[in-house]
Amino acid sequence: MKKYAVSLFALLCVCLAVISCKEAATYTINDAIKEIQKDLPEDMGDGLTLANVELGDNAIVMKMECPDEMVSALSFVGTQEMKEAFIEGFKESGDEDGKNDFINLCKMAEKGLSIIVVGTGDEHPEYHVDIPYDEITKLKN
Repeated sequence: MKKYAVSLFALLCVCLAVISCKEAATYTINDAIKEIQKDLPEDMGDGLTLANVELGDNAIVMKMECPDEMVSALSFVGTQEMKEAFIEGFKESGDEDGKNDFINLCKMAEKGLSIIVVGTGDEHPEYHVDIPYDEITKLKN
């Protein structure tokens, strides 16, 4: 079970690294998200799909889809541990100057990040990880 959680986290980090907001400086946040949405759904491998990215009231919302058993495995890891793992992943996934484009997008939108992982099987379990804006602002960028 834990290998699914680690695998899912690694794939999500890759997904977040792929999303670039360098062009967002010349667009509105909505335009930047529309650009991301053009390539969705995106197969991230190992059964994980980035299904949607949208601007919510308090957060940029990423909807991921994967097999039910991967979602169920996340419940054993714990929400706080996953949130800390995502934050650590953001810190480590920046460019040579330590800047992370996705963190910049969240800061430009003045929003947190909400990750929703939904199972694609019969049970459709869901797992949520929310990183509030105040925690995003503390990240170096």
